[in-house]
Amino acid sequence: AADAVRSAAAAEADCARRVRDAEAACELARQEASHQRDVANAEAKRADAAEYRGLRADEAVEEKRVQVADLQRRLALEGDAFREKLEARTREVAAAADARVEALRRERETFEQREAASLREARADAVEDARRER
Repeated sequence: AADAVRSAAAAEADCARRVRDAEAACELARQEASHQRDVANAEAKRADAAEYRGLRADEAVEEKRVQVADLQRRLALEGDAFREKLEARTREVAAAADARVEALRRERETFEQREAASLREARADAVEDARRER
């Protein structure tokens, strides 16, 4: 009977040691699981932050695209306005040049008419002088 008690006490001690070992292993597993959750949470936060930065970058790119499109529209409008002004000025200069050419043509015609009249008059005077001398 004493051997049975000793054997039972040894078995109880062995069971208690195994329970303590199991509890220690369980605690280590809980700590490892907690650590893995912390790591996973940190990775999730980094992923969220990266996604946020990506979204912000996409928004910034879209904003810049809109600005570029606005600038292109403004430049096109300003280019059209400049071209219209340039074409109007070209027409004005061409009209002024045509008017000046026409004025010079009229002056030349008037000069040629006067010169022809002077030559006719001089010829008539010369003919008259020649008749008188005869």
